[in-house]
Amino acid sequence: MYRQEEKPSAIVEPEAMGIVTPAAILNRLCLVLDVREDQALSLKLGEQPQTLEQWREQGQVPYEACETVAEQQKISLKWIITGFGDMHGTATMDRRMYIMNQLMEALPDQQQKEILAIIKEKERVNTLERKIEALTNK
Repeated sequence: MYRQEEKPSAIVEPEAMGIVTPAAILNRLCLVLDVREDQALSLKLGEQPQTLEQWREQGQVPYEACETVAEQQKISLKWIITGFGDMHGTATMDRRMYIMNQLMEALPDQQQKEILAIIKEKERVNTLERKIEALTNK
């Protein structure tokens, strides 16, 4: 399967599939489409082989490509993008979450932790606001 550090023309064995990186997404697309080489994957996706190379170089696999494969193969879009959950489940991921995942992946680890802390704090505040509103409406 693909590896982010390398740019092989043939797929090598997978490592951790539950990662949100372009290489991991391409790994899962290969698994779903039962292919092991760039040429075969590009053919199945209806793309030029150079397009896959551009996806790796840019660090992004288009949401539309993942969505199309998920619909055609009856596979969970969330699983294709994240590697989490049931491959054959119905859980999905919208475009906004996909973009957020891609942007987070590009940030250094410390900045990812800072953003996660902000999100957790925002959820805590929202929970408190809901509780206050419920108490006010009694």
